[in-house]
Amino acid sequence: METIILVSVLATLGVVGIIGLVLVAFIKLRSKVDVADYEAHIRELEDRIDSVDLHNRNEIDSVRNDLWSFANEFERLIDNRENDLRQSIDESLRFTDSRCDKLYAEMHNLVR
Repeated sequence: METIILVSVLATLGVVGIIGLVLVAFIKLRSKVDVADYEAHIRELEDRIDSVDLHNRNEIDSVRNDLWSFANEFERLIDNRENDLRQSIDESLRFTDSRCDKLYAEMHNLVR
């Protein structure tokens, strides 16, 4: 009789212990992150990353276009300066050539 009481008490304690473990596990799992919330959060983060990536690409393209236009403007200015310099050199050479021709003519007239 004592054995039956001891076995029934131990069985009852075992069942209560298992039920207690299931309740504790359920409570802990309930406080964990929901899979749908987790996936929604991951999607939100991916969207933010894509948005930042798109913004960075647009900024890079804008800077690239600005640099391209500045380079073209500088090239145009350099070409204009080069043309002005060539014209100045040509005018100087024509002037020098004209003076040399006049000097030669004067020297030729003096020799005659």
